[in-house]
Amino acid sequence: MTCPRAVAASPVTTALATWLAAGYVEPAVPLVVACSGGADSLALAVALAAVAPERAQSAAVVDHGLQDGSAQVAHRAAGLHDRFHAGVEEDLQTVGEREER
Repeated sequence: MTCPRAVAASPVTTALATWLAAGYVEPAVPLVVACSGGADSLALAVALAAVAPERAQSAAVVDHGLQDGSAQVAHRAAGLHDRFHAGVEEDLQTVGEREER
C-alpha cells in the first residue's frame, strides 16, 4: 500500500529521511520500528513506509501494559503495520503489567 500524499510531506517523514540520508545506518541494514500504538510511534512507522519502502523493515509491536486496553491498542498497531509494511515481521510483546489501585 502506498502512503497518502500528506504522509509523504509530513515533518516526521522529513526528519526520518534526513536521518537516513545522513548515513547513520548502512542501506543494507534492516530497519526496526518499535510501536505501542501511540500517535508518535505510529507516525514513525508510517513515515518509514513512505521514506524507505525498498528497505527491509520489521516492527516490534509492544504492549507496555500501563493502561487498560493497551493490549487491544497494540493489536490494532500490528494491523496497521501489516497495512503499510509489505511482509513486515511482528513480535507482539508485553513488557509491563498494570497494577490495580
